Amino acid sequence: MIDRDTRWTLLAGSATVIAGLLARRGLEGGWARLVGKPPPRDPDLHENGVWEALAWSVAVAGVAGVARIVARRGAVEIWTRVEDGPPPLESA
Repeated sequence: MIDRDTRWTLLAGSATVIAGLLARRGLEGGWARLVGKPPPRDPDLHENGVWEALAWSVAVAGVAGVARIVARRGAVEIWTRVEDGPPPLESA
């Protein structure tokens, strides 16, 4: 049997990865619809304007932060429904 800490790490990590993939996909699609072209693949390259690179970087950081919070809270909700007691949050 997998110990409690490992189960929590797997659940929280899986939720975060899935949320991150979905967030990136949504952000890229939203950017393309809003700006009319795909997002910059490498904001450091000079082919991208500085404001475009900054806007993309801010958008990615914001969406990534929100996705992590949503994933973590979802993992806690699932844990409390399935397991007996709160998750071992300090270990994750």
